[in-house]
Amino acid sequence: MLSSYSHKSTGLAVIIAILAGIGLAGAAEQRQVEVDELRAALSAAVAKSRELAGENAKLQQVNRNLSESLMAANAESEEFRKSYGEIRLQMEALGIEAVTAGQKGVEGKLLKAVNDIRLLDEQKLRLSDALIALSDAALRLASSDEQSRTGAVTSVEKAIAAADEVLGIDNAKTREGAFPAGTIHNARVISAKKDHGILVFNVGRAAGVRVGMPFRLNREDRPVGRTIVVDVRDNISAAIVQTLEVADDIPRVGDIASVATTQ
Repeated sequence: MLSSYSHKSTGLAVIIAILAGIGLAGAAEQRQVEVDELRAALSAAVAKSRELAGENAKLQQVNRNLSESLMAANAESEEFRKSYGEIRLQMEALGIEAVTAGQKGVEGKLLKAVNDIRLLDEQKLRLSDALIALSDAALRLASSDEQSRTGAVTSVEKAIAAADEVLGIDNAKTREGAFPAGTIHNARVISAKKDHGILVFNVGRAAGVRVGMPFRLNREDRPVGRTIVVDVRDNISAAIVQTLEVADDIPRVGDIASVATTQ
C-alpha cells in the first residue's frame, strides 16, 4: 500500500513540476513577446521622431526664408514710399495737382495734353504741306522765263493764300486796318480761327516778335488765356492757343495780347 501511494505521489510531483515548467516557459515567452513589441514600438517612435525633426528643420528654414523676404519687402516698401514722396514733391513743384478723380486730376491733364499734341501734329502736317507747295511754286517762279512767269506768279499767290488759310490769316489783311499797329506789350487779336485755335496779332517782326514768343490774352480787365507765336511776318504774327482760363471762353477779335515775361 505504501509503495503504491509513493508512486502516486511521485507521479503527481512530476506532473506538477511539468506544469510549473510549462507555466514558466509560457511566462518567459510572453515576456519576450512583450519585449519585442516594446522594441518595435520604440523603433517606430525613434523613426517618427527623426521624421518630425526633419520636418521641423524644413519649417525652420521656411520661416527663415519668410523672415528674410519680409525684411526685403519692408525695405522695398520704404524705398517706394520715399520715391513716391519725391515724385509728389516734383509734381507739386511743377504745378501739377496730386492724383485725384475727375477732370482736375492728372489723368484729365494727360488726356488734354494728348489731344493738344494730336491737334498740333495735324496743324503742323497741314502747314508743312502748304509750305512745301509754296516752296515748289517759288522755285518754279525763280526758274521761269518771261512767257511762263505769269502762270508761276499765279501759282505762288495761290500757295501763299493756302498757307495763310492754314495759319488762319486769310482775312488778316482786311482786318489789319481796323486796329493800329501794336507793340509786344499792347497788341490786338485781328483774326481768330476757332476750329484750329489760331490767332493773328497786329504786331510782327518789326516790333520784335519772334517765333516761340509767349503772349497773354486779356479781355477788358480779366485774363482769357495764353498763346505762343508760330509764324511771324513784318507787321503781323500768328499764334496758337495753349491754355484758356475758361474752357468755353475762346479768344476773339479785339482781345488784348501782351508778351509774357514770366512763364
